[in-house]
Amino acid sequence: MDDIDDEDFDDLERAFQESAQEAAQEAATAPEEKATAAPTKDAGGKSKGGMGLRVKMIFLFMVIPLLLMTVSAFLTQQQLNLLTKDITTESAEIVKTMGERGIADIGKAVAAQCKLYLAQNPGLKREDMAADPTFAKLAIQKVGTTGYTVLSAVGPFTAWVHPNPKLNGVVLNKVIRKLLGSEYPRFARIIAAADKGKDVKSRGYYLWKDTDGQMREKFMTLTPIEGTDYSIAATTYIHEFTSPIRALKAQSEEVGTTTRNLNLITIAGTLVIISLVVTLYGHNLVTKIRHLTNVADRISVGELDAEIKIKSKDEIGSLADAITRMQDSLRLSIERLRKRR
Repeated sequence: MDDIDDEDFDDLERAFQESAQEAAQEAATAPEEKATAAPTKDAGGKSKGGMGLRVKMIFLFMVIPLLLMTVSAFLTQQQLNLLTKDITTESAEIVKTMGERGIADIGKAVAAQCKLYLAQNPGLKREDMAADPTFAKLAIQKVGTTGYTVLSAVGPFTAWVHPNPKLNGVVLNKVIRKLLGSEYPRFARIIAAADKGKDVKSRGYYLWKDTDGQMREKFMTLTPIEGTDYSIAATTYIHEFTSPIRALKAQSEEVGTTTRNLNLITIAGTLVIISLVVTLYGHNLVTKIRHLTNVADRISVGELDAEIKIKSKDEIGSLADAITRMQDSLRLSIERLRKRR
């Protein structure tokens, strides 16, 4: 550059000015041609092809997180439902088994007490058993809340000490068959097992109409009184033992519903917050980028005094400082050329 003469400098200056004027005229008078050209940004900083920065931010910071949160919440809710179902189902089975054992234990205890009393009173006839207040108190005991024990004789199944005095001495097979209908075979299997002396199988379930008219499962055991032809039938509704579990299940389902609603509220709230943040920050960021793009376009057509109004202390601020230094460098280069002229 030190060897350049005045004539050459004049030619360079004129060429630079003509290029700047042509570029400015092309940007002002031929927007249609510029819109079809290769650049991806226009003078306003707007994207000409593909997704804009704001769209990308919305996709990255809203769509993807929302999708991940929704999937996570769905899987969490599914696992919670499975856990609740498993806990309540297993708990119900455990409590049901404990109830069965409790009923059987009561039957065995009553059978042992009746055996002892009969051994001490060998002359007590079966017709007089219900009339003996001491023996009747031993033979009839509560099982659960609504259940009871009955002293009976099998083959045929006859009640000899029953809470209902009208049934004492009555063969119950026909009566119960009429009451149970299609459910009677389940009851009959329990009686049949007792006839064969297999205590381990003399127990089971059958449906019986509750006081509210609902058919509910009853569990019954038949415990033989050793050395006699009698057995102690102990029976009650099994739901008396499992009702707390049903209440727990209902409570667990309510907790599951509440958790699901909280997840939905959390997702909706997060979506609103992310939307606000992305909208405000994205608008601010895009505005700064468009401003810098506009300044760069003005510098490219010779407006070296274009003012950069960005003072942020981040990457955008660094870019603004770089463009400012480029302006200063261009000014100094032009001044040096003029001085050397």
